[in-house]
Formats: sequence, C-alpha cells, structure tokens
Amino acid sequence: MKALLSRALACALPLFAAEAALAAEVQAGDNIAIQDMVLTVPEGWSLKQDAKDGGTIILGFANGAEYLNIYVKQTTGLDMRQVFVNGSTVLRDVRNLPRNRFTWKVLETSKAAASRTNYVASFLTELNGYSYYGFSRSADGTRSMDNVSTFLTELR
Repeated sequence: MKALLSRALACALPLFAAEAALAAEVQAGDNIAIQDMVLTVPEGWSLKQDAKDGGTIILGFANGAEYLNIYVKQTTGLDMRQVFVNGSTVLRDVRNLPRNRFTWKVLETSKAAASRTNYVASFLTELNGYSYYGFSRSADGTRSMDNVSTFLTELR
C-alpha cells in the first residue's frame, strides 16, 4: 500500500479515486502534487478529503478541530468577494501576501452563527490558467489566518 501511496503522490490529483483509504495515510511532511504546485503537508495536519467535482479539485485538511480546504479549477479571474463573502462581515479586505514564488490574495471575514462566530480566512492565486483558492474557518479570530499562512508557506 505504501508503494501505491508513493506513486499517487508523484501524480497530479485526484490522488485516491481507486484507493479512498489512502487519504487517511497522507500526513504531515508528505508532498502532494496539485496541478502545477507541490504542497508539503504542514506539521499536525492530515488529508481528510480528496475529490474532483466538475473539473474542480477539492482537498480538505484537518488538524484537530481546525480545517482548511483547497480548490483548484481551470479558470482565472475569480472575484474573492463574490466567492467568499456571502453575507459575512469583511474584517480585512483583499490584500496581497507573498509566499515562496507566489503572491496570494487573502481576505478575512466573520459570520455569526447560532452558537458562535466563525472567522474565515480565504486565499487565491492564479498560475498557468488555473485558480488555486480555499479557506480556513475557526472560532478563534486569529487561527483561521494562521492556518492559511502555514499552508501558503508550504505551497511551492
């Protein structure tokens, strides 16, 4: 099974269409090829979701109660406010955040739910005709942006 995992990690996603059980084996330190980028899974995080829907690659990572989703779609020109605001309060508007060879756009929002306020940090960049975007949600106002910053540092 480890040989299959190594072969899968060397390929573009979706990784585990035939071997869904392997997703649970992708852990911190593993490298995952995502279209034209490579992600080294950060310490404490593991892959919990791997899917492809209508041409969009979807990856879900978890670290205890924290999670982060990454989407890759063959399109450009996405508007972060249209994708991520959805009735939320904008805490920090779209700004640039350089990491490795990329300049990411990030946006921070919050939305009150029945029992708590959810804080969302979202991110977006474009490379070779693809949009790489996603978000982290947390009940802690700083954790969502910390999670995003950690992942963006690990994308090369």
